[in-house]
Amino acid sequence: MTHVGIMMIHGYNPWGFKTEMRTMEGGIDANRNHLYHTTHDELENVFYHELNPFVNPEGSFSNDATWRQAFMAKSIGRLVYYGNGNPTKGREKIRQAIMEGQNDYQGGVSDAGLDYAPQAAPFLEFYKQHTAAYDEVVLMDVHSGLGNYGHVHYLSVDPNTTEEQRTRLSSLFGDVTFTDKESKEFYTVNGDLIGYLQSQSPEEQSVLCIAPEAGTVGLGMTNQINSMKVLIGMCQFARAGAETAAD
Repeated sequence: MTHVGIMMIHGYNPWGFKTEMRTMEGGIDANRNHLYHTTHDELENVFYHELNPFVNPEGSFSNDATWRQAFMAKSIGRLVYYGNGNPTKGREKIRQAIMEGQNDYQGGVSDAGLDYAPQAAPFLEFYKQHTAAYDEVVLMDVHSGLGNYGHVHYLSVDPNTTEEQRTRLSSLFGDVTFTDKESKEFYTVNGDLIGYLQSQSPEEQSVLCIAPEAGTVGLGMTNQINSMKVLIGMCQFARAGAETAAD
């Protein structure tokens, strides 16, 4: 490598920083908003409609013990039902529907919005300007959350990542385990930011995408339900506030 540059972007979502929320203003998810496989007008997530009453409950958010116990019971029931008796298959189906992205329920979980965020166009121009001189670009979106505690999971954002690209990523990051379309923990999303940047890059430029995720909640069934509970609760709070100050 004769010419290596590092560009760090901090605060793409200034509204989220100010309000301590994971979403952008209006409940828009930054990693669902930047569509490149489809358009905002054509985005469709059929199974999400069936899950909507559970994923986006009406009313203000409550975090009391009764609500937490009820959520766990409802979640297990849905995992069994949608998995035809197999909760693992039900989990995979529900997780994909919830995480894939949608824009029929404004402020709901994984809301892609009806158009690109205002910062998308100037940021894309900034990105192209500062990466134009490089033959190879590696885009990283660092997360924390789902995964074995203390372990970094490397998520291959593009489900069509080739073996050659995986080999190249391994040469850059060492002997790591990639979570991709071959893994039962893999799910696809519409509108992730680094995938959008990759899609807008020149064809002659090699652009690799990777999302390191530092595990904090574990990978077990209960942990994944709790992770889903937090996501649903945050969106509900953003939409309608909390029942009490303690919540």
